[in-house]
Amino acid sequence: MNVVNLFALRSKDPKYLKVHPNPIGDENDRYILDAVNESDLLLLAWGGKHSSIKNRNKEVQSILSPYEPYCLKKTVKGNHPRHPLYLKKDLKPIPY
Repeated sequence: MNVVNLFALRSKDPKYLKVHPNPIGDENDRYILDAVNESDLLLLAWGGKHSSIKNRNKEVQSILSPYEPYCLKKTVKGNHPRHPLYLKKDLKPIPY
């Protein structure tokens, strides 16, 4: 299993994603694609709360458009893949 993040910057306080000059990082997209290409299943799980900072969720969706992504569950509005932290453990991947 390969786990990657939308942003290269990791912090306990998401406000730093908004103020950091380069929270995405120069090579994060390459790491994401490398992980996808090494995996049998692409499972999105970034949640909705902070993923739209700097339109990152849409950028990554664009990068991943040639692939068939899955998620465990969608947010209430259906526009984000839910983060697994508070989900039931018996969920099966569904098409995103």
